[in-house]
Amino acid sequence: YLPFAVSANVNYIFILKLYQLEAPYNYKTKLFESIPFGTLKELSERLKISYDTLNRERKNPENNLFFIIDTKRKMIDLNSNFKRGEKPFIKLTDREVSFLLERGDNLLCKYLIYLKFYCSKRESSFTQEQFLSYVGYCSKSGKNKNKLSEYNKLLSDKGFLIVSTRFSEAERKKRN
Repeated sequence: YLPFAVSANVNYIFILKLYQLEAPYNYKTKLFESIPFGTLKELSERLKISYDTLNRERKNPENNLFFIIDTKRKMIDLNSNFKRGEKPFIKLTDREVSFLLERGDNLLCKYLIYLKFYCSKRESSFTQEQFLSYVGYCSKSGKNKNKLSEYNKLLSDKGFLIVSTRFSEAERKKRN
């Protein structure tokens, strides 16, 4: 489970790696929410990232929505406690996480997260421009629009997405 904040300026590849670490079950809260670690160097090795990347990510204030790395307690606190209706979240399957980590493409992560959230809300009609604008990418770029078309094919081929296209007469736009 991840908080839904796809417009946040975060590295979802890093966040997914962090969320894949084993967290002991907390019987009091009934959650897997805290991950112990020894040193930051050891943690960077477990995550298979550089020490500099780990430091940069732990200091990014936008990551606080997802986790807090407490170096004094030597604990990673995951923000995965989702009380009904309190804050938006999405659920990724192990297969989806493995696919996203294998691809290593942060925009693809944002796209799948966006799709999962809005499709679950039955608000699944949107344009490429709407998505790109929402996540802070240039909505006029042909390169970005081509990427989204490639993502649709990739996600469809993997069985994560069914794409249907229609033309909105009122908006004069093609919508997926």
